[in-house]
Amino acid sequence: MSNYVTAIGLDVHARSIKACALNPMTGEVERASFGYDPASVAEWALSFESPKAVYESGVTGFHLCRALRALGLDCAVGAVSKMQRPPPGPWLATPYLMTPSQVAAFTQTTPAGVRKLLSSGRFKGSRMGSRWVIPKLCLLRYLNGAG
Repeated sequence: MSNYVTAIGLDVHARSIKACALNPMTGEVERASFGYDPASVAEWALSFESPKAVYESGVTGFHLCRALRALGLDCAVGAVSKMQRPPPGPWLATPYLMTPSQVAAFTQTTPAGVRKLLSSGRFKGSRMGSRWVIPKLCLLRYLNGAG
């Protein structure tokens, strides 16, 4: 028995379940799709070493979790209403893709300065036609010093 778990995320809908298992030792990812059948999900998940499943509660509630536990699969449910939310602020109001002007306003620089960083490759973004777009994740990495 090893010291790691195989993390299994479930995307649960009223008539279907999609599963994704991550082996942290190898980085391998396996995916599977099922009808709403807890026994099939449990059989697939239990084929991994130390499986632990999780899903977000929704239309199906906690029924699947109880069924999977009864079949021997460790399962947890994330109730959205109970999850910690980040504090409100300007960061949440920004879209997934930002323009140089939006990045400049957020970082208190100029759009020309942002475009210069993009052109030099020191800041990551992509061109959509003649315009630059910057994924919010790239901005966060840059601000945290990860480039």
